[in-house]
Amino acid sequence: MVQKSMNKEIWTQINPKIKKAFFELRDYILEILKKYKSLANYGYSYLRNERDIAVIWYIYKNYATYNEIAKELNVNPSSVYRLMKKIENGKPIQVYDGKEVRSVRISEPELWNIVQEMLNEKSKRQIKDIMDSEIIRKFVENPEKIQKSRKRQKYSKSQVSETLKYVREIVMYIKTNKKNIPPNPDLWEENEIRKIIHEMYGNISKIRQCKKALHRIKQFREWFKGEIGAEASHIAKQKSFREIALFNKDVIRIKKFYEEGKLSLSEFLIPTLHWEGGCREGWESQLTKETAEKYGTNADNLDLDYCETSLIGLNWKNVVWKQGKIEKIKIWEEKTEKWWELKDWYWKGWLFELLEKIYKRFRRKEGSIIKDILRYDGIMINTVGEFRKWYIKTLRKIIKLLGYDYDFKPHDMRRTHISVLAELGVPLELAVSDKLPLGVGWDDLKTAVLFYLRFSKHTWERVLRIVESGKKEFM
Repeated sequence: MVQKSMNKEIWTQINPKIKKAFFELRDYILEILKKYKSLANYGYSYLRNERDIAVIWYIYKNYATYNEIAKELNVNPSSVYRLMKKIENGKPIQVYDGKEVRSVRISEPELWNIVQEMLNEKSKRQIKDIMDSEIIRKFVENPEKIQKSRKRQKYSKSQVSETLKYVREIVMYIKTNKKNIPPNPDLWEENEIRKIIHEMYGNISKIRQCKKALHRIKQFREWFKGEIGAEASHIAKQKSFREIALFNKDVIRIKKFYEEGKLSLSEFLIPTLHWEGGCREGWESQLTKETAEKYGTNADNLDLDYCETSLIGLNWKNVVWKQGKIEKIKIWEEKTEKWWELKDWYWKGWLFELLEKIYKRFRRKEGSIIKDILRYDGIMINTVGEFRKWYIKTLRKIIKLLGYDYDFKPHDMRRTHISVLAELGVPLELAVSDKLPLGVGWDDLKTAVLFYLRFSKHTWERVLRIVESGKKEFM
């Protein structure tokens, strides 16, 4: 059964205090998963106390199914189901607060009392200073970024100051203009704050900057998810869409450069696999415990044979063969935790014929495809860091051959996937799907739409020409 996360309508109905406690539990579980990779490896209950049990029980009883709750918490649905059954049957429940394991029995009336206590906890509606807010105080004390690796990173002093500046501006605006809305960030509601931001800052760039600043605060991250990502930021900085992607005529010219000997096999094949697959690069791949012990915490030191995600994780073990021919390559994307497929949809199998020659040379049933492509050309590159340097240099060479003078980075090859699809008139729902071989599996549909519409300028112009041609038939 397909699990669905709880929709926004549900969250608007749940009391902010219950919602806050639920998201704190979710963040706690995410920290466990980042460190241990799975709850099974962690070895303890993800429930810390009776309060956690009460929050899950209350939401289950009033708002959501155990499947929806599990999806939101990133846990197995069966664990939520078992929890509800234990409460119902009065069986012991294990909790672990980081110091000791306890076995608790708790009835529904007792859980209801805990929920009532939470609902009756009072936060100050009026505050003299933003540091009177618990949310803001916690952010200043520990301005931790969303973790992409085991290495903990914090926002800089200037980023914290910028965030506090926007919070103060919103608080002052509320005090002056919105008597019915509490100025305390602990009591803010998403819809109200969204309206206020748009009222305060008429400039789109300023609105986006404010959202970006608030996004740094844990409790507000979900509000603006997908609206301020790196992709949208990149677009906003560009004066011309021409600067950040290649188009249909460009990829055809790149093939011609290969046929003319201006590009080697690896210089042609790797960038082409990248844009045709629409995958990320995988530079920030999380290391498993075993590989981290062997190579250290820096992914640049990781041998390509041990990579598992995105472009650098293309591996022979994920190649699907059919009658001795490559049918597709499965790609794992760590960021979205999804598999999707690379099929040679553009060159109709010709790229895979090149890969088959490389496979026959080395006969490795598993191991890095990228590493073997380079070895085929006599280039002995083993680590992620070495490959990244080679790839950046290769893309500079390609851009120079194409006659462009802008700075083209590896991630722009992923954008090229969307630009070519848009130019060819492929519908957006196919272009962003993770279920179809054309899709990039974008987890952020708002960003994908933004890119697609920007890149589909050529398609729009072609459609207009068709419309004009059609009109003439009836004149």
